[in-house]
This record gives sequence, structure tokens and C-alpha cells, in this order.
Amino acid sequence: MTGITVDCLPSSAKAVFSLLRDGKPRTLNEMVENVSFSPRTIRNALNRLRDNGLIVAKFNFRDARKPLYQIKTAAVRV
Repeated sequence: MTGITVDCLPSSAKAVFSLLRDGKPRTLNEMVENVSFSPRTIRNALNRLRDNGLIVAKFNFRDARKPLYQIKTAAVRV
């Protein structure tokens, strides 16, 4: 982790991080249904969260084309 906190991120990244806080892995499409941002904005937020070490993308055995995103265990304390 780079030491960045969620408070330093844009509102879209905060919304995505907040949605993932329950620990349930979600696809991009599932997140689009639950937050009021476009798919492109959510994708950018996911990239920013992943680049900062706050989330991970996991293989989705149900649909390999759609990764599952989940908060890293160490990031839960953020």
C-alpha cells in the first residue's frame, strides 16, 4: 500500500470503496447498478483504488470476462 487514504481520493473512488466495504466481491456491472456514476467513471475509480493498493481484482469463475473487485484485507483499517 502506498499510504494513501480514501479521504484523498475523488468522490467516485470513495463511493466505490464504500460499496465494497461489506466484503462482498462485485463486478463492474454490479457497481454501476448501485452507484450514480457512469461505467467509465467507475472503471477509472477502480483503477485508481487498485493502483493505490486499496482493492484487488480477482478471477470470476462464473464469467472470466468480468473480474470481481474486493477490498484488500489491509485496507479495511483505512
